[in-house]
Amino acid sequence: MAGTYTISDISVICQPMDGFSQKISRLRENPLEKVKIKTDEIRASVSFDEAKILCIGVPYSKGWSAYVDGEKTQLLRANTMFSALALDKGNHDIQLVYSTPYLKTGFCMTAAGFICLSIITILTQTKSKRNKHHFL
Repeated sequence: MAGTYTISDISVICQPMDGFSQKISRLRENPLEKVKIKTDEIRASVSFDEAKILCIGVPYSKGWSAYVDGEKTQLLRANTMFSALALDKGNHDIQLVYSTPYLKTGFCMTAAGFICLSIITILTQTKSKRNKHHFL
């Protein structure tokens, strides 16, 4: 649209490119293995020679649950938008499972609404029938 616009709070964030190849080599030291991706689940294995934070290129969302070696683990937020896991030294099996937030709550509320509507409809019809018979 035509007009005058003012931007007063802007900043540029950048990642320094110094030592880029060394950083990439370091990231390749502990790759994910046996990666299996399904619609609502990601499984993989990883091995670390020391405790590290594993940044996963999956957008962080409250719908994700994380399991490390079969135990539920806190999923962390990394680099503003990605998911991450704090892992100890050793071999780990990782599982991320997605479940739409509030899906069960929404279903229960819809079912409760339907039940209430059905009860009101039945009561209204019953009352209407009583009034018809009363006038006859």
